[in-house]
Amino acid sequence: MTPGRILVSLVVFFTLGACRCGDVKALPIAVPKATGAVQIDGHVDEEAWRTAYRSGPFEDSRGKTAPYAHLSLLADAQFLYVAVYVADIDLRSEGDTVTLDFGTQQLVLTPKPTAPPQGIRLGMDIDGTVDKSDDEDEEWVSEVAIPRTLLGSQPSLRGIRVDVSRKDRPRAFAWPRSEAARLELLTP
Repeated sequence: MTPGRILVSLVVFFTLGACRCGDVKALPIAVPKATGAVQIDGHVDEEAWRTAYRSGPFEDSRGKTAPYAHLSLLADAQFLYVAVYVADIDLRSEGDTVTLDFGTQQLVLTPKPTAPPQGIRLGMDIDGTVDKSDDEDEEWVSEVAIPRTLLGSQPSLRGIRVDVSRKDRPRAFAWPRSEAARLELLTP
């Protein structure tokens, strides 16, 4: 991932022509504290991930959840940890993306491993071959550690807004799908 992939932005995000923006009530979620070390390698099998917050499936504008994707969240004193699971039978470096908007930070993930922006740690697990259409692919997982210093000066994650979307040529998915579903991260 190039440094240009993480941007300072006012989050106005469009998915299938529906605006996921405006002054809407946030859906508060509690982000569990990591109960142990988290290895950023794309394998979310550490004990800490067993207690992570897990989203519902990403949905398109008609409420369809296939192909399946979800995200998990954890936090500790230094990082917000995000794991994104994406089922995908044809992995593409362009056209297959998951966009994470955290407050003023935007991070775009693809199944093709790239260098993360400065300060962010990224691990990938890919079950398939990117950009090869004559084989059978299954899924990809991105595991991300975002320094809390990049999310703002607050000691907690309270008040950080999150929007998540996925594009899988040419369909778009979001979690949660509702216009009124912007998230506020809270630490327990």
